[in-house]
Amino acid sequence: EPGYVDEINTVVMPVLDHMAARGAHLVFVSTSPTGPIIATSLAEWIGRQPVFANTGFANYTNLGFLPGGVNGIRAFALAPAQTLPRKLDGSPAWTGPLAKTLWSLDQFGLVVVASDDPEGARQWIEQAGPLLHNKTPFILLTSAQAGPMVQPYYAPPTGLVSGIVSGMSGGAEYYSATSRASVVPLYWGAFSLALNVVVVFIVLGGFVSLVSSSITQRKTQKGEEHT
Repeated sequence: EPGYVDEINTVVMPVLDHMAARGAHLVFVSTSPTGPIIATSLAEWIGRQPVFANTGFANYTNLGFLPGGVNGIRAFALAPAQTLPRKLDGSPAWTGPLAKTLWSLDQFGLVVVASDDPEGARQWIEQAGPLLHNKTPFILLTSAQAGPMVQPYYAPPTGLVSGIVSGMSGGAEYYSATSRASVVPLYWGAFSLALNVVVVFIVLGGFVSLVSSSITQRKTQKGEEHT
């Protein structure tokens, strides 16, 4: 959702740039009505990176909005070409690099779900995960608050999720490990400063509360002595 774009982008951008730089054809589909616009902006951002500075980036397909909630996800996982036959611009989608992947989702090389909502991530995991038949890796990119809610899907015995990158800290680790383009450096300084300020306020608040409680207790004791 737009309200979480800045946080999610710290995770999504380095992963997408990494895949694009390795020659992957990216296919975007979204269960949020605003998702296709965000996907287009991400593709345009990739095209501005140094590796694509001279050629631009057009190695992607935007399939647009996938309606139907869990039923839509299930239908897309079973038969992607029949569920969303056209691109966002209305042209046929399943030609060229997608011609070999039109029968089922497990024909893709990698499935990546980016979500700030644990319920949305859970729907993709439960509806699409089992249909990958352990042939296609399934990766989750989540916000910090959604990460703990989907962590059980990564651990045994489910094993439906191959990997998770969660929150700005996870994006920073991925950025450090791969040196791919990211907005993490722009936000990390401010994020660290904000955390330090919060810690200072918590300490000050605790100190003020302690002093106030001590003063109140003393006044109470003096009042009892006078009576």
